Amino acid sequence: MGKYLIIFVSFFLTICNLSSSTEINCGYGENGNYQGILGYIYQCEVENDPNIETKESATITAFKGLHRNLNSDVTVFGIRAEGKTFKYFPQSMEKIFKSLKVIDFYRVGMVEIHESDLKPFPDLVVLYLGHNSIETLETGLFDHNPKLQVIAFPYNGIKHIYGNIFDNLHQLSRFWFKGNDCINSEYNSRSEISTAIENVKEHCAVVTDIASEESELDDNLQEHEDESDRKFTDSEEDWNSKSVGTEQNYNVEQNGSTEPNGSAEKSGSLMIIGLLAAISLKFFA
Repeated sequence: MGKYLIIFVSFFLTICNLSSSTEINCGYGENGNYQGILGYIYQCEVENDPNIETKESATITAFKGLHRNLNSDVTVFGIRAEGKTFKYFPQSMEKIFKSLKVIDFYRVGMVEIHESDLKPFPDLVVLYLGHNSIETLETGLFDHNPKLQVIAFPYNGIKHIYGNIFDNLHQLSRFWFKGNDCINSEYNSRSEISTAIENVKEHCAVVTDIASEESELDDNLQEHEDESDRKFTDSEEDWNSKSVGTEQNYNVEQNGSTEPNGSAEKSGSLMIIGLLAAISLKFFA
């Protein structure tokens, strides 16, 4: 019984692993369409649709295809996909293609990219992610890619670029960011990169406004103090009101009347005046 259970569990785990794996079929060949930066390179052109809709399905387990002219996985320097489904950046590519210099994902529906996605590719020269749905570029995105010469995010709808993510890219010479929300520019020479970076800082950078935060903090403190003062004033008025009520109750007990103390004194004075008037009339009659 135990033997059959082990066989069943092994079979089940194998099926689960196969169902969650993502394989890519490559059409291998040479491509030199990279602005003269690299010349011709041997690359994988993605032929099938891997349907990477979730982060869990983004792990690549195999690249399949027939290599040409004695090439192998080791000599693959680029990967390109167009019109496929790569909602999330494919993971573990570096385990198979160890020397990627070009990553070109065009119209693949990608929604985000992170520093950890690019970290395995220190030799990356060209990153093209045009016509996708990436809205934010995070701090440190290119920290591990100092050889980048071409960065292209045209028509993504980028709204925010955090930090000085281009500062360590001393070889950057192509900067394509046309058709985005915060920037709509394209620069094609090293001499223009400083202008490109200033454009990003002016229109896309997320800057914490310290003065605004301090002002907001002061307003909150003042509001808190005003609220405390109001509560203290209300308490004082309530205490005075209770004190007056206690004094009036005391006068009622002393005089046997429901009138306040001032009213009782006024009534007594009127009685004395009336008595004196009666005596005077009797005396002069």
